[in-house]
Amino acid sequence: CGNVLHVHDLADFVSEEAQTCGRNVAEYLRRGIGAGLTSGAIKTTGVVTGANLKYVVPNRCATGRESRFLMRALIVGDKGELIVRQGDALICKQALRRIRPAEMIALTLSKEQTKDLRENVPLEFTINL
Repeated sequence: CGNVLHVHDLADFVSEEAQTCGRNVAEYLRRGIGAGLTSGAIKTTGVVTGANLKYVVPNRCATGRESRFLMRALIVGDKGELIVRQGDALICKQALRRIRPAEMIALTLSKEQTKDLRENVPLEFTINL
């Protein structure tokens, strides 16, 4: 399950993604088929890739919940910064010591960081060197 969307560089990411999938399926079934992530009390916003990133998964972020993201860079560098913005608001900055397209980058946004997200304004993830 953990290698379905993309091939990971570490087995730990495969196991983590499979566990995340299982938890999300269980929550979906508990809430009722057809409820979906975007209905009810859970509010979400989209996720888009900005400069120097190939992709970010998942493509949605729930407001007020811890959210873990995995992504791949399009560039090579020894130092950089992962930046997450929503419109003009800075949500998160993370220093990157090593940037390689073959290596997964992981970022967890805390409940505190996601509590004030706006529904129809996507989060943009970028890497700056």
